[in-house]
Amino acid sequence: MATFQQSIMSTFCKALVMIAAIVAFLAPAMADVNIKDRMVERRAIEAAVWGMPIVNFQAMRDGLKKDAGVGFNDVAYNSKVQTWRLRVTTNNNTTPYIYVFWNVKDGPVVVDIPPSSKDVGIFGTLMDAWQRPLEDVGAKGKDQGRGAKYLIVPPGYQGPYPQGYITLLQQTFNGYTVMRPIIADASDENLNKAAAYVKTIEVYPYARADKPPKTRFIDIYDKDIDGITEFDASFYERLNMMVQEEPIETKDLAMMGLLKAIGIEKGVPYAPDAKRKKILDAAGAEVHKYLLDQYVNGIIPPFYGKQKWSSAVPPGAVPTGFNWNFPGYLDVDGRGAGYYGFYTSAKHPGAATFYLMTGKDKTGQKIKGSNLLLSLANFHCIAVLCPDH
Repeated sequence: MATFQQSIMSTFCKALVMIAAIVAFLAPAMADVNIKDRMVERRAIEAAVWGMPIVNFQAMRDGLKKDAGVGFNDVAYNSKVQTWRLRVTTNNNTTPYIYVFWNVKDGPVVVDIPPSSKDVGIFGTLMDAWQRPLEDVGAKGKDQGRGAKYLIVPPGYQGPYPQGYITLLQQTFNGYTVMRPIIADASDENLNKAAAYVKTIEVYPYARADKPPKTRFIDIYDKDIDGITEFDASFYERLNMMVQEEPIETKDLAMMGLLKAIGIEKGVPYAPDAKRKKILDAAGAEVHKYLLDQYVNGIIPPFYGKQKWSSAVPPGAVPTGFNWNFPGYLDVDGRGAGYYGFYTSAKHPGAATFYLMTGKDKTGQKIKGSNLLLSLANFHCIAVLCPDH
């Protein structure tokens, strides 16, 4: 009996030794897999913070295309003040916004802004796909309300530079503008005047300037438009799309290496498997929490003393002219948090645009929604926005 028990014990011990050996053999490989997955998630988080401005742009551009048929060189406008159905970052229900998207890959594009009238003015900013401002337009812009033809030219453009245009060099192929008509109030009479003014804007390829094609105007009022990105694996699909569409700038070469680690590479099909998508879902959720905290609680100091109100724009925006380039570094965190919270920029901030916001009540407790005050020379608005989407 003792011999039998000793045999069983010996066999059991040998089995334990074998299992331990197998575990010891597999442990490094398992650890390698885990650390690789963790590195993918970490790099995905950094990639999303870096790519927030251009993904913000892409979601809006493609949302208007998919849900309202707005294409390049079309002028999308609101015949009445838009409703909640227009879902874009920091929307409001007091301004009938105007949207125009263009692409200069095949050559320069002309954006012809008409002069302001006694009843209708305009303000907006022409931007590239990273939402860096090219120039402000309208009474507080380059044309000072007299109207102008803005010639937007592609990266590396060598000419010609025709007379009679304000020429703007764009660093990306894609670009856009968001403009607001300046009217006395939102009465039907003034909204009709604004719509009539909008229909005098022209957008067309410079190659056809001798006989411009007719600009298409699309009324997007009360259309169900989803122009906001989700913070999950689909975020990286959008980011990949823009990497494929746009030239790579020298300052972004290091980030291109990080993007390659998560499967995004210029000229290479993007095809994450189910496991990778799960990792990217987790990364997206983490990015959302981080950017919300940074925007509402983090990087923007109080505007005055110990008050809860602050500027709606991170401190790196205005000193750098919304390009976020400081001596020695690019303010990726400030830029990412900013374009999580809003879209568009301004060449000359404060000339016609100023924003205050708060995400806390007077006791410092978080409120559901950010009270956003927009205060302009000809325009005032208070909007309550939900920051969780």
